[in-house]
Parts: sequence; C-alpha cells; structure tokens
Amino acid sequence: RWDGRQVVSADWIRESTWPTVEDVNPDDDPSRPNRGYGYQWWIPVMEDGKPVVVAGSGYGGQFPMIAREKDLVVVFNGWTIHEGTELSSTQAMQRILSAAD
Repeated sequence: RWDGRQVVSADWIRESTWPTVEDVNPDDDPSRPNRGYGYQWWIPVMEDGKPVVVAGSGYGGQFPMIAREKDLVVVFNGWTIHEGTELSSTQAMQRILSAAD
C-alpha cells in the first residue's frame, strides 16, 4: 500500500512469494533448512510449509527481507564480496526473529 492505495494486488504478492520451487538445493546437507524460490523471491525461512521470511538478493550482499507475520522489513546493505562474513543474512534474520518473539 502507498498512501492508502493498494499498488500491487494481494493475490500477486501471495503468488510471487510462495515457493514454486520448495528446495533449490535438495542434495545439500540435510541439517540445513530448505530454501525455496518464488518469482524473484527467495524463501529462506519456512515453518509448517509456509513462508516466514521472503528475501530479495542483490549483488554484493544486499538483501531486503520481509517477515509479514511480524510486520517486519529488514534490509542488509551489503558486505565485501572478497571476504567471508560472521553470519549470513539469513542467520542474522533468524536471530532478529527470535528476539522479536
């Protein structure tokens, strides 16, 4: 919504952020959670088969992440592409979500 007006239909938002691919890497370590993918949205956190977090993925670590049920938007604004990070943005978001509970 922008200024009280629905800009993108609620149906499109639901459809585009639902995992059309439930696990993009089914052969990875089974202890890692499945990462789904919708229409240009990654779904890094799922619970009971439903998306908890949807995320965009930009160059160099720019990640907007949305947790609708928590009414929360978090933007990670990059990292150096030549060095590792202490936490992935998904791990950081999971810590934020657990702190919000």
